Amino acid sequence: MTIRTDIRAALAARVKACVPELREVYPSRPVDVAAEDLPLAFCYFLEGGDGEFSLDGESDQALLMVSLYVAETNQADADLDELAEKLAPLAEDALGGLLLEGLASAGWQYGADDRGTGLASLTLNFNATWSKP
Repeated sequence: MTIRTDIRAALAARVKACVPELREVYPSRPVDVAAEDLPLAFCYFLEGGDGEFSLDGESDQALLMVSLYVAETNQADADLDELAEKLAPLAEDALGGLLLEGLASAGWQYGADDRGTGLASLTLNFNATWSKP
């Protein structure tokens, strides 16, 4: 496994511990989701760009994302906000020493259901920095 795989797995375990009512937390990018699987979360890295993964530095950094999914209802934003508040302990979490610094919040955004899937989402963004192996 790579360090990025270990980081995603550790984050998924932390998210599940903070929000036990999630049916599943996947250490991967979002995939198709069925209504009976909700609520759930995905933990993944934003794809890197220039300067994100340097070859000459001693560390790497990237945005680490947690996407929460619930059923699209009139109450969906409130449901997502409630789940997100339970993730407050992630701030400054170094994921058991995998990160050089604790997670730092880098923003959040609600997802738009452009394809009519019946899903509502909220993605939390964190800055993550780790040592190269």
